[in-house]
Amino acid sequence: MFPTSLPPTADSPALAAAWARSIAQAEFPKFADAAEDLARDLVSQAIPAQPPPGGHHVQLQVGLTDEGRLRVEVHAPFATSRGGAEWASLYSLTKSFETTNGADGHHAWAELGEAV
Repeated sequence: MFPTSLPPTADSPALAAAWARSIAQAEFPKFADAAEDLARDLVSQAIPAQPPPGGHHVQLQVGLTDEGRLRVEVHAPFATSRGGAEWASLYSLTKSFETTNGADGHHAWAELGEAV
């Protein structure tokens, strides 16, 4: 997995998308477009409309799983209330995904592709 850290700002979803695309292009090229869309969506949904003060960053990881799928994972140290219809686009992109909100913040991951 390749990790990076992004501030909870309006620019971060686009930065995450470009970063995920570059990794997917090297690791699993046929899913580069989907990885770009997925990273943008996951980071957008991880950033609350009013991020808390303190400069906490969103953590993003992209890489291949042991099963050969491309995984995009996001963790934000603050909970977000987003979900529902905003997750509908993930169903069409992913093989599987999960999201949780708890005391340790927001965590979401999704996997693309068939096992290779």
